[in-house]
Amino acid sequence: MIVLIIQSFLGLNPVAPLGFAFIDPHLPPWLPDLRLQGVRIGNSEFDFALRRAKTGETRYRVNRRLGRMRIVRMPPPEDPRGTPLKRLGLILPGNLAHRATRAALMPRPIAAACRLE
Repeated sequence: MIVLIIQSFLGLNPVAPLGFAFIDPHLPPWLPDLRLQGVRIGNSEFDFALRRAKTGETRYRVNRRLGRMRIVRMPPPEDPRGTPLKRLGLILPGNLAHRATRAALMPRPIAAACRLE
């Protein structure tokens, strides 16, 4: 259950086979900052620091990254601002966007473990 809460705070939508993790973090007003250590996505591991500004915007910083996974800030698929599959064409050149769409549509388990501070 804790993993789902953290995933929701991060707005995490990993596409591990392609080496991307899309995030759109939002911290609630009662949680002004959060540090996560050892967040595992696919074969990569991250440490994040998140801070909620007075305006309500949540900013993040990746403090440590092990592996090749890239973090990209992007709204989740259900958000009307756009979907990761639509925006993959902006990130991946040529035929990779088509392969990315096929890979993203195949469900894969997410390995996530983290420590809260």
